[in-house]
Amino acid sequence: MTPLIWAIVAAVAVLVIAAVVGLSKGKGIFGVLIDGRGKYSLSRLQILLWTALIIGGYFGIAFPKLSFVTIPNEVLGLLGVSLGSTVVSTAIKANQMLTGQTADEEERTRKAAESAQNELLRLLGIEHPEILSSDEKSALLAHLSEDELAELNRQVEAKRKPSWMDLFSQEQKGREHLIDIGKLQMFTWTVAALVIYGAMLVSKLTLPSEQVQELTELPNVTGTILALMGISQAAYLGMKLPKQTPAAG
Repeated sequence: MTPLIWAIVAAVAVLVIAAVVGLSKGKGIFGVLIDGRGKYSLSRLQILLWTALIIGGYFGIAFPKLSFVTIPNEVLGLLGVSLGSTVVSTAIKANQMLTGQTADEEERTRKAAESAQNELLRLLGIEHPEILSSDEKSALLAHLSEDELAELNRQVEAKRKPSWMDLFSQEQKGREHLIDIGKLQMFTWTVAALVIYGAMLVSKLTLPSEQVQELTELPNVTGTILALMGISQAAYLGMKLPKQTPAAG
């Protein structure tokens, strides 16, 4: 196989392993991207893509010649910035869930069930189901047929599943429908950086075989790219910091 094919196989292997881990946890093939809120995490997506790209490039250069190659410090810095951002982002979200600023997975599931119940009760002629108590709702829903219960469960499952829009949505309660500009800029920059570095790898891996044999390290990135990556991550994390007082209780 050519160096480029080895690189693609290695990168795909990383993604397959991630998919297997997600499936083993019952979260689906994208389960490794789901955080404690039950939503897709942009920082997790970023670190997964960078890991797959760099490991793919490493194997593409190293495997045909069966020798180790060097990973430049700047490239390690890219991974470090991405991983550090993921760690800090996870800590911020954990704090927001503890203080009630962000709904955790259990609360999102409960709200999804309440929303689905209210929609079904409206279809049954109840004008304002949201004002009913849980016992009153249960009494009304106790007479549902098996088909109606199945539809209710389907709606609950659909509402609690993560959405790809989670990657761009704000996280604080009541603001989930708004776009987070910090997430949008980080996603855009990450895609651009991945494409640029991927093109650099392809240019190296498609050299004549004798030139590939002479490669001793992965393509390097400039300090400017690394600095821009750091600024992008800092802006992303800054937008995640609390902007309101913690919920009482």
